[in-house]
Amino acid sequence: MTLTAGKDGVIIYSANLSATGAGLFVIAIVFFGLTLPPLLTGSDIPMRQLVALAGFWSIGIALTGIPLGAKLEIGEDYIQTSLFGFATMRKLERRDVADIRYENMTAWGFSTGKGIKIWKRRTDKSLSSVKPAWAFDASVAESIYGEEAVAHARRVLENTL
Repeated sequence: MTLTAGKDGVIIYSANLSATGAGLFVIAIVFFGLTLPPLLTGSDIPMRQLVALAGFWSIGIALTGIPLGAKLEIGEDYIQTSLFGFATMRKLERRDVADIRYENMTAWGFSTGKGIKIWKRRTDKSLSSVKPAWAFDASVAESIYGEEAVAHARRVLENTL
């Protein structure tokens, strides 16, 4: 986690380098299991296999590079996440928060550590009013930003709860 002080008391946390581990694992498997053996034997690689190999390399590079662009911006009364400068979560202000829970985070059924899940206040005019109660609106995971960043985000959003 990298900490950067921005203007007007805004603090920006970068993703942990350990978040790139999945991509490095995929790249190692692709290199040692799929790329190196045909190169060592000197055999011809069919076009179909080359296209598949390029796809696997692309996935590995994406899984390695994408976490490096993740940022968590924490202001006096809001949090916002971005990826390479593009907002991935709308600015979430303290007054919009209905509930915050520190829980286990899961992705596709696999535990990814702890983090905070955030539920926004529901209004009759918003599309989020039709969401089921268990469906959270935003989350910040320790596995990406670290314990300190998640604790800071929680303190900022819980100030008036």
